[in-house]
Amino acid sequence: MNEVAKKLIAILIKVGIDATKLKPFEDGDEAAIKTIEVDDIAADVYEAQKVVLTNDPEVMDELTQRITGEVLGGRQTNFIREMKEQGIVISKAEIDALPKEGRYDAMVKLGLKKMKEKAPAATGDEQKEIERLNGELAKAQEDLRVVNEETIPSMKSQWENDIKSKEKSALISSKFKAREEHLVSKSASYIRSLGEVYNSTFDVEQGEDGNYTVFQKGKKLKAMQNGKAMTLDESIEFVLTKEDALKKQEPNPDKEKHRQRPGGSGGDDPKNVSPHLKKAQAAADEKRRAMEQS
Repeated sequence: MNEVAKKLIAILIKVGIDATKLKPFEDGDEAAIKTIEVDDIAADVYEAQKVVLTNDPEVMDELTQRITGEVLGGRQTNFIREMKEQGIVISKAEIDALPKEGRYDAMVKLGLKKMKEKAPAATGDEQKEIERLNGELAKAQEDLRVVNEETIPSMKSQWENDIKSKEKSALISSKFKAREEHLVSKSASYIRSLGEVYNSTFDVEQGEDGNYTVFQKGKKLKAMQNGKAMTLDESIEFVLTKEDALKKQEPNPDKEKHRQRPGGSGGDDPKNVSPHLKKAQAAADEKRRAMEQS
């Protein structure tokens, strides 16, 4: 294998590809390489990087800020426009000087302060406007609370569930992949189809101890076989048998039948005759010759 190929394999492993999937390239196994689907490799890279990114604090912080910005960005623009209509200007420099965390709240307070400075004795209309802006502030605070306490946790939970689902699918696929030498087909599409059958038959959950429990599809009932809960490997074998996915054992060609003598262990081949049988045969031959001479 040349250095370019070695470098490419090292890069693929670095971005999350299972080294065992790249072994055909290392071995130069052209037949096995032909069965590898490019889309499968690309999907593995995507899922590996997804796990990395969703567990990266910097990425999650940036995403949180982006979601928060989408919720509050429109309100900030509307507030600045309404202040301008009231003759109060909040400059970009003033906004940029406000802390990023809680900027909308600080901006509303700045606007109210400017309004009070402009009209120390607020008229009835101005007081109503202040109350309206206070209501706007309360609503923005509630929106922010929903984002932080409901939207983001819900999205994170969904991502985690998606990752777990992908990890379980990869595990099931690897179990079938490990049996490929015994399957009627070693193609990636066939192995993928076995995984689909499995996922339509069973649900799998991983406990805190790292062990997997197999359930009947769509039910919180353990999958049973012969009165016992199925293990993960037993459920794999169940699908292989159900789908008739294993190669049939070819019958051994009939071995040459050797004539066995009483007490013998291997037929007429002298190498297979026991010492005791040899001695008995010699005695019988000696007796036969004596009878012929008499």
